[in-house]
Amino acid sequence: MHPNVSDHALLCLKSAGVANSWHGQLSGRPMYVLWKKLQRLQPILKEISKPLSDVKLHISKVRENMLQAQLDLGLDRMNADKIEVVKQCSDDLLNWQKIEEKILQQKSKLEWLKLGDGNNRYFHASIKTRSTSKSINVLLKEDGTQITAQEDIEEEVMSFYNKLIGTSDTDLNGIDITVMREGPQLSNEQRQKLIAPITDKEIECAMQSIGDLKSPSIDGYGAYFFKKAWKIVKSDVLAAVHDFFDNGRLYKAANCTLVTLLPKSKEAKRIKEYRPISCCSTICKIISKILTKRMGEVMTSIVGQNQAAFVPGSVAIMMEAFEKFSKSTGVKVNPTKCCIFFGGVDQSIKDDIKRITHFEE
Repeated sequence: MHPNVSDHALLCLKSAGVANSWHGQLSGRPMYVLWKKLQRLQPILKEISKPLSDVKLHISKVRENMLQAQLDLGLDRMNADKIEVVKQCSDDLLNWQKIEEKILQQKSKLEWLKLGDGNNRYFHASIKTRSTSKSINVLLKEDGTQITAQEDIEEEVMSFYNKLIGTSDTDLNGIDITVMREGPQLSNEQRQKLIAPITDKEIECAMQSIGDLKSPSIDGYGAYFFKKAWKIVKSDVLAAVHDFFDNGRLYKAANCTLVTLLPKSKEAKRIKEYRPISCCSTICKIISKILTKRMGEVMTSIVGQNQAAFVPGSVAIMMEAFEKFSKSTGVKVNPTKCCIFFGGVDQSIKDDIKRITHFEE
């Protein structure tokens, strides 16, 4: 790509190659076909991105060219050809700087700053902060032992989540149908809306609602790619989502997620003080968005407004309510997955609340 070409034109210039790869015939269920087409397209996209692999080098070369052009113009200021060369070099430099800024913005995941305002230093600082928070170099085990070796840290993380996720509670009862029927229920009209066929418009709206800079999953594709290449990939995406809702089948590879741990505070030392975040595929995000929107339309009919806010009164009463909820639904509160946030509360009260709830601060 020539430096004077806008970075937005890159996809347009290479769209023929993308379309040719995408429209190649594949057989199988729609979601399998979509996944395989995405895999097949990866080498082509990598080839497209090669000109952007070393932006700093391009900027350095363009600056050298502009300096030389300015020196040449200084010797003959009225030469129209030399004036045009300086103008061309200036445009080239501006375009490459915009490309660099956009790349840095994507890495920093800052969506609220506008490009073109010289934000590179701030982007670099944000990237550095994100990189620092991504690594766990020191960890305290459950017995208080400090570990620093990467192998020991990995073992502690795996052990913690195997206990948390890989075990079942034998004391849980099944759902109490009698109690459930005593509570609010959906009307027949609301039930029909929930199970109504998914429309193409719902799928497209769900796609557009996903942030451009959201982290991709193992396939490497974020929502930004699908939005920019929507005319090419639209039919396959629609078919894959419709197939899931029609048959309830989700291709295993598309359901894989990348799990990362984010510290709940700057002083996080134990693994339980980190919050797991799952980076799922864009197709799963679309499905989740559709389900969330449909559930949101009826949720106020079955969940009281006060249940979405703070619960006033005794913490002990709240825990009793949790216990009754557990017995009725078969869903149990896991203290290791819960946290309490305090504001202006005496330490003695904090200690009492944590003792009653067994929740971490």
